[in-house]
Amino acid sequence: MVREKRRMRSLALIAVLAGLLIAGCGSVTTTNTIRTTIVPATPGTKLAGLRIKGNHFASDSGRRLVLHGVFYSSFEWACSHVHGISSQPTDAAAARRLAGWHVNFVRLGIPEDCWLGINGEPIGTTANAYRRGLLHWVNLLHRYGIYTEVGLMYAAPGSDPSIIQAPMPDESHAPAFWHSFAAFFRNTPDLIFGLYGEPKPNMDTGSWACWLHGGSSCSVSYEGTSYVAAGMQQLVNVIRATGARQPISVSGVRAGADLSGWLRYEPKDPVHQLDAEWHEYGGSPCFNSQDVMITNDEACWDGVPATVARKVPLVNGEVGEHIGDSTCGWSFMPTYLAWAEAYDVSLAAWKFGVDLGNCTNMALISDRAGDPTPIYGQRYRAWLAAH
Repeated sequence: MVREKRRMRSLALIAVLAGLLIAGCGSVTTTNTIRTTIVPATPGTKLAGLRIKGNHFASDSGRRLVLHGVFYSSFEWACSHVHGISSQPTDAAAARRLAGWHVNFVRLGIPEDCWLGINGEPIGTTANAYRRGLLHWVNLLHRYGIYTEVGLMYAAPGSDPSIIQAPMPDESHAPAFWHSFAAFFRNTPDLIFGLYGEPKPNMDTGSWACWLHGGSSCSVSYEGTSYVAAGMQQLVNVIRATGARQPISVSGVRAGADLSGWLRYEPKDPVHQLDAEWHEYGGSPCFNSQDVMITNDEACWDGVPATVARKVPLVNGEVGEHIGDSTCGWSFMPTYLAWAEAYDVSLAAWKFGVDLGNCTNMALISDRAGDPTPIYGQRYRAWLAAH
């Protein structure tokens, strides 16, 4: 079904282009295309809003959007390791480099402690400076025609520092984080709120109840100590109580790899602006039902992920080659990207950060100038340019 859909799209595109050439057009101009125009490398590009309409993103004018981009790394850890807001540049030149990669989407993950200014973080600066720096970077990306997702990535209960991903967002800080963050960005358009990066609730038949409700539905611990989890419904409620109406991206269980219960347990949103977030790499598990892991290929993707994509926008917030691949390869991504294109899946490739050598950190760039890594970075950049 997917291959046939892909073939039909290709034939339709060829027919359209042929018709334009026959008509004597000197250049091909598209209107009301499915994907956003990813051309600008200069300031002044005005984004046209971002909302969810049915199972896809759309501009305020109703134009259908598919988001293609990268995860811009280091925001999740830099502020707790004496690197300020990011160890990567966050100036206009950096935004131009991203635009030069033909991205129209950047995903960022941040820790709750740095935003809230608790547990000794952010190191070397203040929470207010951290917030202003993040706002400046988001606004720069929007100015260069790049939509953003900013999400809670690192959380920890009590006095524990938020330097890793806890199994679930914590009741002690996550609601306060989302109240503050949503109120701060309430009037910033073209932004998606990433509710929690990679939930890993208790891995049993109650995991989806824990994911949705938190509290007594959960049995989770951090560094060996049990804590009270905040559920996805609670966090959605906190965001909407601030008046913020932006789309909210909600990851599945098992670190975002399992969407099997997403539609059944979907949180209630009064403004109907939720998308499903999925994290999938070459070598990752794939699920077509809870607790049943099957081969990670098109047969699996045509099951639960495709079913979800027919109901709500599907965003692959982290996608890439096999973790630990030392060859900078390009074997999983071509097949996956062709499938994602057929289902209008939005995605952010892991990761726009500098390679540490031998592709050990699955990096797309080889230096701070934004030059692509061999094979992996080069091929993905070429794919972005073609889409």
